[in-house]
Amino acid sequence: MFVAAATGFSCSTKKNTFTRRTYHNLTAHYNAYFNGNESLKEGVADLAKANKDNFIKVLPVFELGKKEDAQVVYPQMDRAIEKGSIVIQRHSIYIKRVEHVKWIDDAYMLIGKSYYYKQEYDLALMTFSFIMDRFKNGLVYYEAVLWKARTYNEQGKYDYAEALLASITNKIERNKGTRNAEKMFPLVYADLLIKKEQYGDAIEYLQQGLRLNHSKKIRTRLTFILAQVYQRTGNGAKAAEYYRKVLDLNPPYEMTFAAKINLAKSYDVTQGDSRMIKKLLNRMLRDSKNKEYFDQIYYALAEIALKENDEEAGIKYLKLSAQTSISNTYQKAISYLKLADIYYEKPQYKPSQIYYDSCIQLLPKDFPNYATIEGRKNTLTDLVKNINILELEDSLQVLAKMTDSERRAKINDVINNLIKQEEIKRQEEADRQQSLYSLQQMNQGQQNLGGSQWYFYNPSAMSFGYSEFVKKWGNRKLEDLWRLSNKTVVNFDFNNEEADADSAGKDSVAKANNPKDPNTYLKQIPLTPEAINKSNDRIMEAMYNIGYIYKEGLSDFDRSIEAYDAFLKRFNDCKFTLPAYYDMYRIYEEKEDAVKMEYYKNLILTKYPNSDYAKIISDPEYYKKLEAERNQVSVYYKSTYLLYEQGQYDQVIRNADSALKVYKDKVVIPKFEYLKALAIGKSKDKNLFISALQNVIAKYPKSEVAPPAQNILDFLQGKVAPANVKQEVKASADTVSTNPALPELYKYDPSGFHFYIVVMDARTIKINDVKNAFSDHNIKYYSTAKLTVNSLFLDDKHEVLNVGRFDNKEKGMDYISSILNDQALVAKISPGKYRHFIISANNYAAFYKSKDVDRYIEFFNKNYNKK
Repeated sequence: MFVAAATGFSCSTKKNTFTRRTYHNLTAHYNAYFNGNESLKEGVADLAKANKDNFIKVLPVFELGKKEDAQVVYPQMDRAIEKGSIVIQRHSIYIKRVEHVKWIDDAYMLIGKSYYYKQEYDLALMTFSFIMDRFKNGLVYYEAVLWKARTYNEQGKYDYAEALLASITNKIERNKGTRNAEKMFPLVYADLLIKKEQYGDAIEYLQQGLRLNHSKKIRTRLTFILAQVYQRTGNGAKAAEYYRKVLDLNPPYEMTFAAKINLAKSYDVTQGDSRMIKKLLNRMLRDSKNKEYFDQIYYALAEIALKENDEEAGIKYLKLSAQTSISNTYQKAISYLKLADIYYEKPQYKPSQIYYDSCIQLLPKDFPNYATIEGRKNTLTDLVKNINILELEDSLQVLAKMTDSERRAKINDVINNLIKQEEIKRQEEADRQQSLYSLQQMNQGQQNLGGSQWYFYNPSAMSFGYSEFVKKWGNRKLEDLWRLSNKTVVNFDFNNEEADADSAGKDSVAKANNPKDPNTYLKQIPLTPEAINKSNDRIMEAMYNIGYIYKEGLSDFDRSIEAYDAFLKRFNDCKFTLPAYYDMYRIYEEKEDAVKMEYYKNLILTKYPNSDYAKIISDPEYYKKLEAERNQVSVYYKSTYLLYEQGQYDQVIRNADSALKVYKDKVVIPKFEYLKALAIGKSKDKNLFISALQNVIAKYPKSEVAPPAQNILDFLQGKVAPANVKQEVKASADTVSTNPALPELYKYDPSGFHFYIVVMDARTIKINDVKNAFSDHNIKYYSTAKLTVNSLFLDDKHEVLNVGRFDNKEKGMDYISSILNDQALVAKISPGKYRHFIISANNYAAFYKSKDVDRYIEFFNKNYNKK
């Protein structure tokens, strides 16, 4: 009894005595904390295994992995959090703002690190901030600062991270922190600078980290990163030195391979012979275990060839790199990008467009200069599209001039050539065992580029067609029933009949455009004067666009001149003649060719004296005056619209009438007419409103206001039901009110509580099995979250499963990601058609009341699922 009483007394945390401190220090360490820390270490090890480094990029200092990787170790991290919480709850002796149990700060750090590895960064920051505040005079303070800085680094809040690191720099340098803090400090700073792409500044901290850290794994990683950083800063000799050091450290195979490849890429053409490096790379190609890495080996050979000014070999190796890429889409994208850049600089825009188009489909959006690359791809796509239109129409007109027998013979040649090409590519598909047929098709087409301008024999034009195909159908293997895919698709449409009708429609379109059917070509041939005129119109516009794109999009003035000259010789008086003259005037102004500049100036002033172009040439201030008028009419329109919103409809009508008399702006004037019509609808009778809308549609059929005006008109005339009108229109005997859109049913609240929702077809799903599967998932991955799982009927066909609740949008979206990564759970719900999303607590009632899943999905995609 005495022993029991003594033990119970020693368990108390209300007083600070030697006995109690000893007891709680002992039990805190060897019970909960030890188990929690072991769970953390296990999770970190699993995370390192799951992490797949991209050796093409500079590696991050710390192996954190993707969000999907973090979700795999949720169970271990949740256990660590649980054990850390037990230590604090049962053993903390916090009296007079002093903690007397030495394992409590470690327990808090255990919790903070676990949140960090779960990538729940806000909770990690809160925990580390709490430690910094409560233990500001303890050694753990410096570790908390470093982990908080690491967390800011992962969030991209580099200024915050840098400020934190600066606050402890002097004390770390004077050995005021722990040994762990001293070793971690340069690593965190190096990671920050690498993420900011300040590679030169990172070298000092990486070298310091190497001196302080003796773990082989850390040293190997830092050595590799140092080599990469030297390579990025142009110091090939230093990069090669450190890559050799990496090889001496006997790293895992993937890093060994990457070091050898980068050692070859670091070759300095001015420093010696490349034969040994090429020999090494070719030996690696003969090793079957490197098959997965052939793309990188060929890319390294390409870089050596290009450094030695052997462009032909460089292009050959880059094509081989793209062809042999099995799963490394990043490397494939880089190879395509290099090819695109080479052809762009030559310049050869057609092959360049093909490779930019292939590249952009694979390139991650966070790639440096992604927007520039995408813009160049779009410009070249427009150029090639117009070149193909020109070549197609010229080819069709040639066919039109043939006899029927000649024409059919030529079309049969085209079809036979197409069949032969398909056989070649089918064999390539089998040989390489890849499913990326369409991209390989473009590459094969590029290899066979010739000088033929005949559209149907031009592989470049055919390849561009495949690019358009990919946009519509995606990457499809050449095989029977190619429209069917093995991928699991979440179908958001419960209406089977509509889906079947859509499928039938696509099949009929495909049949009508079968490239092996002679009728596909025959129906396009212009055999009547009217068809020839339409073909010439397409040629005219394409030729002008080609000249314009060369000038404005590519700044290739010589090719623009060539294109405009060809256009003006063929069409010397059409709607594009004047802008072509003006573009030629500006080109020669840029080239400082006064003679040619004067020639086109006189053409414009003589043939088009009243045009805006003539006025701009004659009066350099004319453009500014024109802009001032446009600004004036824009301001006037905005003030008139404000009057409309205030209900001053008669004044709106007067303002609109005044604007129609004074201004000539072709963009804003239709808006005045439309606003006037809406004001009439608000203040006059229905017949006047109908007449005003008809006037808008008749006068401005191609303006942006014509479609909404037509929608309202169709409703007023009883042609469509209210639900089918984009604008909500309420009619009465004397007035009609209009709103620009359906009233907002939902409000975006990213910081509020959210629920995860699955809408399922109740006829195909066993709801209890699904609920059990979700419960199992939550126990495994969200054991600390205390999530609930409920279900109810949405209507007679659909059932809703509700999981909640989540603190904010981010946690809800993370939960969606975890569901998609749980294949066993997906299998439970995928037999039936389902939709899933998150919804805020404020919007849930409105959703269940309206039962309009489509409408909420639209809101969800706009605000949550922007990808």
